[in-house]
Amino acid sequence: PVSVVALLHRSAEDGAPDSLSFVLRDISRRKQAEAARLEQERRLQQLQKTESLGVLAGGIAHDFNNLLQVIDGFTEQAQDAATAEDRAECLVQVREACSRAVQLTRQLLVFSREDRTAKAVDVDLNQLLARQAKMLRRLLEARIELVLTPAAIPATVVGDPGQLEQVFMNLCINARDAMPGGGRITFEIGETRLDADYCAVHPWARPGNFVQVAVTDTGIGMDRATLARIFEPFFTTKTKEKGTGLGLAVVYGIVQHHDGLIHVYSEPGVGTTFRIFLPLQTRGAAAITAALSKAPPRGSGTILLAEDDPSVRALAERVLGKAGYGVLAAADGAEALEVFKRERAVIALVVLDAVLPTLSGREVYEEIRRLDAQLPVVFCSGYSAGTIQPGYFPGEGVTMLGKPYAPNALLESVGALLAKPAR
Repeated sequence: PVSVVALLHRSAEDGAPDSLSFVLRDISRRKQAEAARLEQERRLQQLQKTESLGVLAGGIAHDFNNLLQVIDGFTEQAQDAATAEDRAECLVQVREACSRAVQLTRQLLVFSREDRTAKAVDVDLNQLLARQAKMLRRLLEARIELVLTPAAIPATVVGDPGQLEQVFMNLCINARDAMPGGGRITFEIGETRLDADYCAVHPWARPGNFVQVAVTDTGIGMDRATLARIFEPFFTTKTKEKGTGLGLAVVYGIVQHHDGLIHVYSEPGVGTTFRIFLPLQTRGAAAITAALSKAPPRGSGTILLAEDDPSVRALAERVLGKAGYGVLAAADGAEALEVFKRERAVIALVVLDAVLPTLSGREVYEEIRRLDAQLPVVFCSGYSAGTIQPGYFPGEGVTMLGKPYAPNALLESVGALLAKPAR
């Protein structure tokens, strides 16, 4: 490679151009050095990524092994229980461990920004945090006080309640770990407007009407160097046994996903305040508790269920059967297609696992669509849309149901599709 510089010379007498010269310089060594530097940076980034994945894998394996220990142990205890009361107590522990495993998986999906099964609904943060506060207090030591100050009027946003609960749980756990000697965590909810003048002096902000949730602790605080990195994935000031550095990265990802803002203020020895701004929803919010307490919807008709995991298949058969549906079950893609072709006249809907042996869920779906373009399909998967391959999941006209799903979620998805008029 050669660089060329053209020089225009002017006459000393009248300033008119009188000559043109060129300077050629060999820059091959500079280019080679630049290429070597970029390659070194690429290798360093790859090494850092590999090390980070190792830390992540170790932390996740540790957490899941503990959960599996609880599930396996209490399941065995339930089988050997002498009374129904003992058995029920064991099953409560199993359910709680499963719930923690679901939250752990959701953290990974949110962190990857590939969780596309989240549902946006109207959420009153007063109600959500009032309900969650009971659970959050169980996470805290007796020396830590939790104070909740709700907004005077409904603080309604649009979002996924499960993801928003994950934000507040992660912040609460972070605050707890910052107060080894005890202290106070305060949740303050209110409406606020950020105008152009405010945004001019706060570059992180943007104008709009928001619901603000301020989470303040009286802990050890953070210095500027730590503050600059707290949202980086895998960055943590905790020991390996206490965290993998995903918590605040997940918080940041969820807030961004909800089109919100987050700002942190902290001083060493004073404490920390996280301020989360979520766009204010002007429509009224339906009570979350009412939605959760609805009776499972019942229905009728025959459903083709394609699921390769025997336990998941048995659970889905049981849930659908108790709700009034007939179920034709298949353990792989080829069997699902065979059942569909044989019983096509009576099948009202298909519940299809995304990843199946012999034929993938996508291949089964496409063949079913070729034979019947109107048949409703529920696509189920523990994978997110980006973890298999681009374009794997069907688009319009298909309901996505993320695993693990609650029985009511399955019934609601099925019922909603069957209730739609045929096109």
